[in-house]
Amino acid sequence: AEKLRSDWESCGRPEILAACSSCMTALQKALPDAMITSLWSKLDAVIDEPFACDAPGAMNVQDPCGARHDAEWQRAVRSLACKAGIRVEEATRTGNESACCGYGGLVWNAQPDVADAMAKKRAGEFGLPVMTSCIMCHDRFAAETESWHLFDILPPTASEGGRLETFAPGLSARRAGRAALKEAALAEFLGRKSDAKHDEQPVLLRIPEDVLAAMERRYILRQDVVTAVAGIEKSGAKFINRENGHILGSWRPRNVAFWVEYAADDDGGFTLVKAWCHRMVVAGAVQPATKVIMEEKVHA
Repeated sequence: AEKLRSDWESCGRPEILAACSSCMTALQKALPDAMITSLWSKLDAVIDEPFACDAPGAMNVQDPCGARHDAEWQRAVRSLACKAGIRVEEATRTGNESACCGYGGLVWNAQPDVADAMAKKRAGEFGLPVMTSCIMCHDRFAAETESWHLFDILPPTASEGGRLETFAPGLSARRAGRAALKEAALAEFLGRKSDAKHDEQPVLLRIPEDVLAAMERRYILRQDVVTAVAGIEKSGAKFINRENGHILGSWRPRNVAFWVEYAADDDGGFTLVKAWCHRMVVAGAVQPATKVIMEEKVHA
């Protein structure tokens, strides 16, 4: 909170626009004397004419948990939908009684099965495609029903066909999107392009869909396993399973150790078989394992 206040004051105490209801609530507590405005309220005031979009003609609206008691937030969202030519039909349990998508309150992290059940139950209450102003609600419902984010219907996104994914993107894609957005915003702010090349990977790693799904359940990012395989191959500290030729190794770039099992492909790339992680420190290992995995290489 102190760092946030320092940054805010150093910028001249400007008005803050919030597109996330939970962020808006947290900002209001951290900066009680700041003017914090919903992005949707601001856009509703700026966009004063009807506009066209490809969204369904009638939709249910999901109010995020953080906006349950924010009448202005709810009004602005529905007003923007109306200007887009969408007829809003209220779902069961709306407004201050709106049901959670399963992401809030760390349920998704602590009890993923419960979170999935919550998302499925809530999605079953929608009789129409759902539109929400919360990106996590959008992603959670995308696995269950037709889900739209408010940005999908607003110009210029609507006119450019830039709808968000119609499926749940997952941790890795979500992180990559945030990194790309941050870089683009900083480049615009600073007036220069970044030299970073996020598309370049240290190794060619193929990840089957079922393995990627298991990584999602274990909160492991694609970039982490790519970095682990690259580090293991560079150090040469790995085990080889003589029965199937699979390679096994670990990599500890920070306070998390990533273990990967993978196979070498004929074109010089690799295919991931399994990945898991832990925060234990294994006795006898070099920490962090960015140079070698073990004090002495072990060849099976």
